[in-house]
Amino acid sequence: MARFSIRGLYDEVERRITPPVETIVHSDEFAATMKVVGRTRSAIGSRIDAVGAAVLHAVNLPAGSDIRKLRRQVGDLDYEIRRLRRNSLSGTIATAHPAGRTDVGVTDGPRGALDRVRQEIERNALRARNGIKMAAGLTAPRIGASPRDEVWRDGRARLFRYRNDEVRHRPPLLIVFSLVSRSYILDLTPGNSFIEHLLGAGFDVYLLDWGVPDERDSANGLEYYADAAIPAAIRETCRRSGTDEVNLLGYCFGGNLTLLHAAHHPDSPIRSHTVVACPVDYSEMPFKSVLTSSPDDLERALGDDGNVPADVVYGAFRSLKPVAELTGYVDLLERMWSDEYVAAYQAMNGWGTDHVPLPGGVARQMGTMLSGNNGFMTDRLYLGGDRVHLSDIRTPFLAVVGEKDHIVPIAAASPVMDLVGADDKTELRLKGGHIGLVVGRTAAKTTIPTIIEFLIDKSEAVR
Repeated sequence: MARFSIRGLYDEVERRITPPVETIVHSDEFAATMKVVGRTRSAIGSRIDAVGAAVLHAVNLPAGSDIRKLRRQVGDLDYEIRRLRRNSLSGTIATAHPAGRTDVGVTDGPRGALDRVRQEIERNALRARNGIKMAAGLTAPRIGASPRDEVWRDGRARLFRYRNDEVRHRPPLLIVFSLVSRSYILDLTPGNSFIEHLLGAGFDVYLLDWGVPDERDSANGLEYYADAAIPAAIRETCRRSGTDEVNLLGYCFGGNLTLLHAAHHPDSPIRSHTVVACPVDYSEMPFKSVLTSSPDDLERALGDDGNVPADVVYGAFRSLKPVAELTGYVDLLERMWSDEYVAAYQAMNGWGTDHVPLPGGVARQMGTMLSGNNGFMTDRLYLGGDRVHLSDIRTPFLAVVGEKDHIVPIAAASPVMDLVGADDKTELRLKGGHIGLVVGRTAAKTTIPTIIEFLIDKSEAVR
């Protein structure tokens, strides 16, 4: 009898409904609807928080007063799982074979069927235990665990230096992160961390994190980031590490910021320049949102603080894969028994929904210069009244792009190779997606070692 597969059933349903759903969510009408939904969600958010505990009790989900009871339930399930494992081991029998051999734990025939039943019983107990832990918030993955120190601050922007007692290469590496998401994706969990790999390779690593914008940042334009904050962070990095240059790396929209900085300041002390999943051809960007609609739509979408709300930013990204969230739940249901999978799911899902507001000033420039005029591609970039050109970037250059990146497709990222003026430039194409370039097995095996090799080649040994 064929084994029923929830995942197989879902895959068939997804195959049939995804094309029409994507057509809908990529329409102008859907973008307008999402803006209304975003404003509505913001308006009722506080009310939802106020009644949250009552709702949880009503549907038998845990509120604060239930945690002790749930911990006891988790303990009981842990005991049952250990008992099942002991019984499974003690029940392993020796089966006689011709020629006097005996094999322990034979898995074919009735014995194999019994083993599979025991395994499924154990996994069901693990699913129940892990489900309770997730619902109650009893477990949370360790994110951003690499030790670091804040060494500079300007408003919400902060420069962190990661601790490393075995620095073997110089100059230091300065990473500039995106404006609309949290930087801990680069240091997700122990053993699955881009930062951890860099430190292990002997680099002196700094991270420029933009924090969470508020009303004080609403007027910030690209000039603040490219002409003020990044130069200040470079100076502080050089001062603390005792060097005259930095290796610079920009991730996603952080790559746009480093490109604008390097183009406007060709004499900036940059030894090498790397961008990862960095868009330049905005006509190839797949999402429709307030960032690519009319100026009037953008102004109406701004929150009371003058910034694009985080839920509007999240909605724009979510519309790129409208059924991905459901797909994730199906996968989670099937693999809830795996502690490792659950921890990875919690970390990735937590980051994927944890966006931050986008400063209103930057949003306006994105809508007009970067998207409306497709400024990188048409060479119509202006900062502080000055026209800037990517062709002025002459430092050794590496672009990392993902063939499966649904957020910044290759068509949007790859043209940077023709735009920068460096003679020494390399493109690294990988089969990974947007996050898979820096997180996961593909990153650990291919992306990160290649980036490290490039950086070592552009560095010298510390004596």
